[in-house]
Amino acid sequence: ERIMPNIPRAEPLLDELKVFIGCVEGTNSSLIKPSQAVLVTKIAEAALESANKRMPVFISEEWSND
Repeated sequence: ERIMPNIPRAEPLLDELKVFIGCVEGTNSSLIKPSQAVLVTKIAEAALESANKRMPVFISEEWSND
């Protein structure tokens, strides 16, 4: 017999927006550092550039300074 845990389904984007709004309003603390957010954005931009060019895009190590 298969037993499935009763885990409520969540909408990840909605949850993310709620946390962001809480940070802006001052009711939540940020889960990540601003430098981490910048790094993730740069990685996402590099991934898009790589996909558009159909070539590898290398990320410099200086981006990871934290």
